[in-house]
Amino acid sequence: MENIETKTAEESAQSVVDTQKSTDSIDYKAEYEKMKRLKDQYSKESADWKSKYNSTLSDVEKERIANEEREAHYRELERNYNLGQLSMGLSESISDKDVVNSIANKMLDGDNKGAIEELNKFIKANNENLSKQIKEQLLKDNPTPPPTSTTNNGGVSKKDFDKMSYAERVAFKEKHPETYKKYTE
Repeated sequence: MENIETKTAEESAQSVVDTQKSTDSIDYKAEYEKMKRLKDQYSKESADWKSKYNSTLSDVEKERIANEEREAHYRELERNYNLGQLSMGLSESISDKDVVNSIANKMLDGDNKGAIEELNKFIKANNENLSKQIKEQLLKDNPTPPPTSTTNNGGVSKKDFDKMSYAERVAFKEKHPETYKKYTE
């Protein structure tokens, strides 16, 4: 008996070593096939157990279970219909289908606050994108800004300032006091 236990322990140790070696070079296709066979086997066993269980039920219990399954199916159909209706309504104003689905699901789940937050996030991102596109278009149409927008001196150089009359200098001082101070010092 002790000899059998020793042999079993040696076999276990050897299988651990083999497992460690096999993890270095895993045959993913074979593993996938193995998992698929196991899943199929468990699904078949589950179906067998369900049929055995159903055979032990009375007619009333079978009818109750069938009604519950039917109700669950109808609730799922109703949810999908409502989701479709909400998605259609939202897709008229939102082009991103992922955002539409997210908002519609939150609305159906009763998470109106989450749906509003998701909508606000989309609107903010959309406004930023639109603003960026407008700026790019404006820069494309007007590559160099007018000189008055880049300087705070009203587009007047020191030479132009020196040629101004007294009245012009007073008006210039009112509009550009810092530049006036810089030119008069």
